[in-house]
Amino acid sequence: MTIDLSRSVEEAFQKAVARAEALRAAGHPDQAATVYRHAAALVRQLAQYALSPAEKARRLERARQLETLADRVVHEKRPPAAAPNRPVKPAQVRDELQAQIDALITRAEVSWDEIGGLAQTKQQLQIAFGIAVAQKPPGVKLDVVRNVLLYGPPGTGKSLLAAAVSHGLGATFFNVSASALLSKWFGESSRLISRLFSTARDRAPSLIFLDELDSLFRSRDASPSGAEHQVLSTLLVEMSGVTTSGQAPPVFVIGATNAPWLMDSAALSRFGRRIYVPLPDADARKAILEIHLTRKGHSLEFPIQRLVEATAGLSGRQLAYLAAASIERMVAQCNPDLAEAVVKGAAGQYQIKTRPLTWDDFAPLLKDIKPDTSPEELRRFENWATNK
Repeated sequence: MTIDLSRSVEEAFQKAVARAEALRAAGHPDQAATVYRHAAALVRQLAQYALSPAEKARRLERARQLETLADRVVHEKRPPAAAPNRPVKPAQVRDELQAQIDALITRAEVSWDEIGGLAQTKQQLQIAFGIAVAQKPPGVKLDVVRNVLLYGPPGTGKSLLAAAVSHGLGATFFNVSASALLSKWFGESSRLISRLFSTARDRAPSLIFLDELDSLFRSRDASPSGAEHQVLSTLLVEMSGVTTSGQAPPVFVIGATNAPWLMDSAALSRFGRRIYVPLPDADARKAILEIHLTRKGHSLEFPIQRLVEATAGLSGRQLAYLAAASIERMVAQCNPDLAEAVVKGAAGQYQIKTRPLTWDDFAPLLKDIKPDTSPEELRRFENWATNK
């Protein structure tokens, strides 16, 4: 059964909301607001896994509601006088930062065979990290790569690849998006980054997955803000320091970006390996469709190769959506009274009926789904890969 990384994000979101509500009830509005904002960032991350535009819009609206709640909570139980200038206790700051970092820790249970295709990409990652952790022959020194950049079109499986690496290494997995690190409060982002790497070292072996890296590591020419320069400098220092020596458990960093040409050159130099994650070719599309269809117990009344040919140019994420939406259409047709059972509170006793999937289950969806990446964008990725 395929394990979607969104489950881990969902678990982290639920923990963050529960902690925020507990802090709010305990009379700590500032800490509660900080965790509410982190929960909002997680919901925005969950939006990328939505199986429909409506579900994506719902999750984004939930994120906006949490951000509004965070702003409102800040003013709860606050003395009217000089409260804004009240000194913040160091322990309070540490608690707020640690709460945000702990919410980034997820269970990476994605195995390599749950990622369709990408054989060369997977092998590159396996060899790079295998060299880093395996026993070296006596007297032999091998170059160890601890920072790897994954780049390519959106939806090609970069998050899943990072999760599979972490699972294979038995490492603590920190799933970090740019929105979780870029705080609107000056200085907090740098402190958060330092605490992230400090916690990763304490819980090593660890793997930090940094998504949306082009937001964090933008070219200095295009990013004049002093605050952004401070964040960039902190990240560069921390990434340079993850090369632990001796037999100390390692800390690895895998970064992901859909626009590597926007990244700062100094940041790019910190990644010892840069790996292109392309759109799935025909063999990869077949493997992905099998993972989401036949390996989930569904049969097809037509050759799967017909579907493979009809989905050229689609990303792995789009293929997963296509499979899930088609199955949902089939289930709805086979169970016209399911909605009524839900209304009556009898869904738990309802037995779902299924049938083999037909081309008509896919055809309407195929008319509406278009590739996320244009031919011009693909050429830009290929040119950057050649000239990097």
